[in-house]
Amino acid sequence: METDKACESCINEELKANGACDQACTPQGRFPADLSCQESGCFSSGSSKASILTSHMPATPVGMDVKHSHLAASADKELDAHMFGMQENQPGRCFYLESTQAHSGMTPEQRAAAIDTMVAAAAALGLHSESLFTAVACFDAYLAAQPTHVLLLQPLGIACLWLAAKYEQLCVPSVRCFAQFVRLPSDAPPELQHNASAPQQLLVLLEVRVLRTLDYNLARIVTAKAFVHRSMQLLAAAMQDSAEAEAEAAAGAADPAAAADMQQQQQQQRRQQYSQLYWLTAYLAEASLLEYNLLPFKPSELAAAAFAAAQLLLGLKSREAALQCLTGHSLASLKLPMQWLLALQSALAAARAAGRPYAVSEIYASPAALYAADVAPLQSLNDPRLLA
Repeated sequence: METDKACESCINEELKANGACDQACTPQGRFPADLSCQESGCFSSGSSKASILTSHMPATPVGMDVKHSHLAASADKELDAHMFGMQENQPGRCFYLESTQAHSGMTPEQRAAAIDTMVAAAAALGLHSESLFTAVACFDAYLAAQPTHVLLLQPLGIACLWLAAKYEQLCVPSVRCFAQFVRLPSDAPPELQHNASAPQQLLVLLEVRVLRTLDYNLARIVTAKAFVHRSMQLLAAAMQDSAEAEAEAAAGAADPAAAADMQQQQQQQRRQQYSQLYWLTAYLAEASLLEYNLLPFKPSELAAAAFAAAQLLLGLKSREAALQCLTGHSLASLKLPMQWLLALQSALAAARAAGRPYAVSEIYASPAALYAADVAPLQSLNDPRLLA
């Protein structure tokens, strides 16, 4: 009980010591690539790097299955209306560093460092990408409402990740698994620094604070990940319709066998393009979580901007009507978020080249993600992809 009171006091006082070391606010290096929870019974215990990263990867929408694609694409229009309506009152979608956190001295870089830790922890624990997106939404919603000391950013991020995993997933690692990733503030009371259970208690207390701030209602959160998945399902159905029309045309050709071979080759090329587009869109959407300047944009706008930017980076033709149909947004309305995403992708590539990669880049530089993080950024206005 004494430890509980000390931990509660640590949070309530928001660690107001002005002499705290700034180094504690930034990542102490990335988590080891082979890190997984060693807690007995945790599903990531003993897992290989490949298996836990694959678990974190977003599930690829059923792309070329006629029944499944059309079933998904023909879902009730009320679902779309519900998703687009939910985002209008999304909590935390504002520049809170200049308002709620004005007196804390919190910076966009410190926010990005905390989210980078969340990405690394989610991958190490094999959490689904949906859990990560929901966790960051909870993280921003809390910071938009509650003044918070910068030294609590990292534990707060892990607490939000734990909370989101329990909401999004059926199988969730224990609190002890998440506690491995908590770094207690350097000026925390000695009784906390030397208490093995202190990180777990801190996570529990922070989770309660986040839940209270959200009024215990995570169901009102909709993320860019949901809109990315929806757009790719619609694209898959449209591609299937096109393939069926081409197959009928090939059957009526003068040389049906040759026409069928050509149609099969085109279909294979489209499958490859679809996969590349999906993984690059997913990478850009997940990378957008790091950028503070993208906070005011709606989740559907971020998803649409990631989709359009991915098309641009892959040199694929983008038609205005198709973009509007798939994402609900026009290219003109996406100009600003696309600029931020393209600049972010370039910054992430530069960080990798300098030997300081962000976790999201390491995850999406894998074969499972078709090396999406390796796609070259735009270098100039003369880039051939801008003329595609």
